[in-house]
Amino acid sequence: MSADPLTDPELKARIDTADFVEILSADAEGSFYADVTAYLDAWKTQIKSYQDAGLSRGEFDDLSRLSTSLQTTGCVLEFFVKLQKLHLEKAHEN
Repeated sequence: MSADPLTDPELKARIDTADFVEILSADAEGSFYADVTAYLDAWKTQIKSYQDAGLSRGEFDDLSRLSTSLQTTGCVLEFFVKLQKLHLEKAHEN
């Protein structure tokens, strides 16, 4: 994964083409979970920076792009919640 999860084409491709049911049952080592966590944390950081700084004209365009990207990753958010729950359940079993 590249330094910036938001611009990592390999991670985006993995998320866009993921069979989430298969991943939920097969991601025992948590690697995809860690990648998705980094991706979503990067989104949260970027959104927070917009909230903290206010919006200039150029930033509005970035926010529009961000909003579009978030809409297309809505399934990732749903998947992330399920995967996080699965990992918590596994942690309680151990």
